Parts: sequence; structure tokens; C-alpha cells
Amino acid sequence: MRGRLAAGAATAAAVAAASAFGIAGASPAAGAAASGAAASGGTVPNRMLVRASEFDLTLSRGEIGPGPALIQYQNDGEDPHDLQIRQQKGGVTRTVDELEPGALGSVELRLKKGARYVLWCSLQNHRALGMEAKLKVKRKPVS
Repeated sequence: MRGRLAAGAATAAAVAAASAFGIAGASPAAGAAASGAAASGGTVPNRMLVRASEFDLTLSRGEIGPGPALIQYQNDGEDPHDLQIRQQKGGVTRTVDELEPGALGSVELRLKKGARYVLWCSLQNHRALGMEAKLKVKRKPVS
């Protein structure tokens, strides 16, 4: 099943791992900084978990608010997988580097309001086998 939605509770299990804006890979220190931003009244990024398995990507939600976002990527499969994220109309592709089975990575980026993004695994023939999902960004921030 391509891009099916999973329960939002799965996101809470992976919230601890984060990265600095524009850097792929998980960083617990950056996750702590994001938590500190909430406590000090700073902007807290929207969060979403993407789970990978053979050959499927499952999003914790199909729609997310605009602005800063933390996309966490959990490899639940038996093979290595990576994650590519790009606006459907083109532009810069953001990446979570190849992860071994069981690993968690993340990337932070700024999502444009009203935009649609495509997410996929770029390894071997994984995208053609179904490892692709679509994400819609809301027009208004989540309150």
C-alpha cells in the first residue's frame, strides 16, 4: 500500500531524535534543543514520522502545517533505505541518508503553505516498487 496513513501515536515514539536545519541524520542534542525552544516560547517545528519497509512508505499523517518541520524516518524494513523529499513542482531535494534496518534518521526543513511534496526511497528500484508517498501542506499554520 503506497503512502498509507498510520496512527499518529507512532510519531511520539520517535520524537527524541532530531537534526539541525538542513542536516540529514539524527542528533539527540538537536532534539533537546527543539524541546528547549518549546519551553522558552520559540518556534517548535511540526513533526511527522515516515516508516519504511519493503516496499512501502507510511506517513504518520497525510497533511502537515506550513513552516519549520521535523521529518523523522524509521527504517522498519529488512533492507537499507533512504528518504528523498521534494516539492511536486520541483526544487531542492532534501535527503535522509541511507539507513540500516532498525535505524532512525531525520531532516528539518521549511514547508511552504499549500504546497504538495513527494517522498521516496531512491535506492535500487525501490520507488518503482511502491516506496513513494505524497504529503500536503496546509494553507494555515496549525494552532
